[in-house]
Amino acid sequence: MNPEINSEHSKANQPETFCSSGTSPTLHLIGPGQVGRALLGLLDGGSFRLIAVSDRQATVHDRHGLDPLVIAAHKQSAQSLTDLPGSESIPLPLAVSVSAADLVVDVSSADPSTLESALEVGRKALAQGSRLILARKDALARAGSEWFVDTREIGCNAALGGTGVRLLSELAELRENCRGISLVANASSTAIIEAIEDGQDFAAGLAKASELGLLEANPELDLCGHDAALKLSIVVAAVFGRRLEPSALARLDLRSLDPHVLRRRAAEGRCTRLLAHCPREGDASLEFCELPRTSPLAVPRDRAAYAYELADGQLRLHVGSGLGPLPTAKAVLADLHARSREVSTR
Repeated sequence: MNPEINSEHSKANQPETFCSSGTSPTLHLIGPGQVGRALLGLLDGGSFRLIAVSDRQATVHDRHGLDPLVIAAHKQSAQSLTDLPGSESIPLPLAVSVSAADLVVDVSSADPSTLESALEVGRKALAQGSRLILARKDALARAGSEWFVDTREIGCNAALGGTGVRLLSELAELRENCRGISLVANASSTAIIEAIEDGQDFAAGLAKASELGLLEANPELDLCGHDAALKLSIVVAAVFGRRLEPSALARLDLRSLDPHVLRRRAAEGRCTRLLAHCPREGDASLEFCELPRTSPLAVPRDRAAYAYELADGQLRLHVGSGLGPLPTAKAVLADLHARSREVSTR
C-alpha cells in the first residue's frame, strides 16, 4: 500500500484537523458496514488514529491517519473502498500485517465463506503484538479457547452484547467457581416474541427487529438459534476453556412457536425466551423456555442477559445493552479504551 497516495487524497478531501496525535494508538478497522460506520462516527475526536480500513474488496491505508467521517460517508453511499484513491485489493491478513496497527477491530458479519480468513487475521494480529477487538462472533466461537488465554490481548464486549468487559474483569473468579452458564442474548428472537405477545404476527415482529437493526446480515442465523449458540460458545470458551461447536446444538425454528401459547403465557404474567445453557460438565442446550417475568433472564429486546451459576449456589448476572448498530459500536469503543490503556503501558 502506498501511504503517499493516500496522504494526498486525505489532504484533498479531509479537514486539516483530522489527524490525531502521533502518540495515539493506531487502529485498523475491518468491516465498515452498519456497525463499522457507527463506530467511525464515534472515532471522530482524536483518541485513536485510524490508519487502515478494510472491506471485502480492498483496504485503504494511511500511516498519517484517515478521516473516519469521510470513510463512513463513502461507505454509506454503498461504495466499495476500491473507489478510493490509494486503496489496494490485497488479502486481508496481508493488509493487517502491513498496517501493523496497535488495535485491530473486526466488526464484519459472521459468514462461513470468510471465517477462515477472519481466523487468520486474528492470529496474525495477535502474533504481531496488536490487540484484537472482535464483534465478529463466529471467529470468537471457533478460536476463543485459544485467544482467551491472555485476556489482555482480546476484546469481546460487542460480541457479547456489551457484557464482555465485565466478563473479562471477572474471568479468573468465574473460571474457578462457575458451574453453569445460561444466557438470553438473541435480541431478534426476543423482539419477535414480544411483538407476537402483543398481538402482532410473525412478519410484523420480524419487521420490527429489522427496523431496530437487531437482525444478523443473514436473518436465518437469528431464527434458527445459531446466533445464540455462537454467543454461548464464546463464553464457554472463555470460562470453561473448551470449544463448543455451535452446530452441535439442535436447530430451532422461531416460526414454529404457537402464537396462542405465547399470548396466553404473557396474559398470565410469564414470557418466552430463547435460552442457551451449558454446564461445566455435560451437554449444552438451546430451547425456547417459559420464564416468569421476575426471572433475571426475562430481559426485553434491548437487553442481553448472561447468568453464571457459582459453586455456592449464587447467580452472577451480566446484563448488557450493546444491541443494534450504535449500541454495538459503543460496546466496541469501550473495548478500545480498555485495550488502548494496555497498549500505552506495554
